[in-house]
Amino acid sequence: MIDINPNGTGFPGIEQLRVIVGAVVTIGLVLSVLALIVAAMV
Repeated sequence: MIDINPNGTGFPGIEQLRVIVGAVVTIGLVLSVLALIVAAMV
């Protein structure tokens, strides 16, 4: 079986980009839950 590992250090700044994308996804999840709660109350 061939095991291919992703190259996480291929581009400079890829780790910072991963942190930023993770933060944006987290904020989006929180906002979507809040919007669901507000829609349920209306």
